[in-house]
Amino acid sequence: MENIREKIEEAVSQLPEQQQKAFRMKRFDGKKTKDVAEIMGLSIKTVEMHLSKATLNLRKNLKDYLPSFLLFLLLK
Repeated sequence: MENIREKIEEAVSQLPEQQQKAFRMKRFDGKKTKDVAEIMGLSIKTVEMHLSKATLNLRKNLKDYLPSFLLFLLLK
């Protein structure tokens, strides 16, 4: 499981800045979308778009680890 965490961290660090910030706050820090939007000074819809794009990018970059990545997302 440690290996997948390293792969996820590496893939997250390659995301565009806004996607990375939104994803980290939502998934790693456990913040609500509304809170992420307030912190980033964006609308909730914009944060949702960043999260959606981040998830798509991560799914593409982690396709070899997809079952583990999905488990990671579900356990957060």
